[in-house]
Amino acid sequence: MKRLRTLIRHYFNFSRRETDGFLVLVPILMLIITSPSLYKQYLISHNTPNEEIEIRDKWLETIALVPNENQDNPQKKYNSDKIKPQPFNPNTASLEELIDLGLSARLSNTILNYRGKGGVFQNKEHLLKIYGMDSALYRQLEQYIVIPIQPSKSPDEKPLFAHKSNSKSTEVILRKANLNAATEEDLRGVYGIGEVLSKRIISFRDALGGFYNLNQLKDVYGLADSTRIRMLEKFSLTDSTVAVRKINLAIATIEEIGKHPYINYKLAKVISEFRKQHDIQTIDQLKDIKLIDDSLFLKISPYLEMKSDSIMNNAAVLK
Repeated sequence: MKRLRTLIRHYFNFSRRETDGFLVLVPILMLIITSPSLYKQYLISHNTPNEEIEIRDKWLETIALVPNENQDNPQKKYNSDKIKPQPFNPNTASLEELIDLGLSARLSNTILNYRGKGGVFQNKEHLLKIYGMDSALYRQLEQYIVIPIQPSKSPDEKPLFAHKSNSKSTEVILRKANLNAATEEDLRGVYGIGEVLSKRIISFRDALGGFYNLNQLKDVYGLADSTRIRMLEKFSLTDSTVAVRKINLAIATIEEIGKHPYINYKLAKVISEFRKQHDIQTIDQLKDIKLIDDSLFLKISPYLEMKSDSIMNNAAVLK
């Protein structure tokens, strides 16, 4: 044993205490590694063939009773055979009415608890946010969901909602506001947008100089696709009175160009050098810059302009 200690100390360069710990740890590890196989052998040696079959059958039965979490299991939420669709308002339907539709008691109570905490279903898609409401069940109920028209705040105010109905469903059409004029409070009116996200959207909009395409919302960090789709129901860019702010490349500095979210500082320097070497008359000439491909040009061109008259006006002011 002493010789083994000496061999281990010299081979691993251990201290005396480390060597003692190593000699204790190795047997424990060997015991842990071999214990499963030893236990299995013990079970085999102490069980008759009939007992082994019984144990196997019970094990398989247990597995069959455990649902696969990665698989869509409709029996957990509803039985499609029991669904009896009929027009209903998720903001006012009672527990009995929801159960009569074929929803489970658990899902029905979840909807009522959401409403009890102040939640309001502003449109049909809000139901998808309820825990237990999957897409298959929603598709069965979608055309029967009815969200009533909301009253205007005053008689002089233009109606915010227009009513459109057909034999299958009732639709609510919201008069859309211009996204470039929306305030933080306006944005927080969309389900899924809170204080932080509303500030982030406006900061990004201000840095851009305004949105020119609603698809630019995809560039807002942290804005989920479902929330963006709900924004499209409330906002548009049809109001031409709110114009996009442009950068005049004839007089803008590298720092001013590089502040734009779509233009980094390196590209701003290249653009600055390019305008010094070329007589730029139109923004289309920027396509000659190798760093600007077609997709990037489409993104930045709405925010750029060439107004040489501005240089003359500035010069006149300086004189």
